[in-house]
Amino acid sequence: MGDSGRRVLIAVVGGMLGAQGCGPGPSVDSDGSGGATLSATCGPEPALQVMGPPLEVTKLPDVPAPPPQGGALVDGIYDATTEVFYGETAQTFLPFQDVIRVRDGGTMLDWFTVTEIVQSYTYEVVPSGDTLEMTRLCPEDLDTPEPRQYTATPGQIQIYAHFFDVTFILTYVRRG
Repeated sequence: MGDSGRRVLIAVVGGMLGAQGCGPGPSVDSDGSGGATLSATCGPEPALQVMGPPLEVTKLPDVPAPPPQGGALVDGIYDATTEVFYGETAQTFLPFQDVIRVRDGGTMLDWFTVTEIVQSYTYEVVPSGDTLEMTRLCPEDLDTPEPRQYTATPGQIQIYAHFFDVTFILTYVRRG
């Protein structure tokens, strides 16, 4: 599994990787509303902020995952609303908060995750059919694109990941 696959997995498993970020490192400022602001990290200002309560993972061991459809990425900020695992897994998962920002005409993606640790990433993305070729630029530049299946509509993005025989789909809904 490539590094971006581990990044997606940490959003639900927690603790598999250490916290990473660009510059002096990520920090969380909380105002008690359930949101956290990330500073000194990947992506441009304004810093991404997670909203809403932490998500729990839903497991559907006997249901096949819907096929990815691809689609145009629309610039905006998208909050994670559900994570569904399709397939049998005994893995336990920590609650998490997750947000992405699509920018620059759908060519860049900033990703911010809060579990027991805070992580932030920036990717250059190139859609090709039902796959995003994601090349990580921050916290460190990796020259090898990581393929990630997806489905995008103007108000929603679903990002797929595969872990052994399990497919999991993280659904994001566009703010505003």
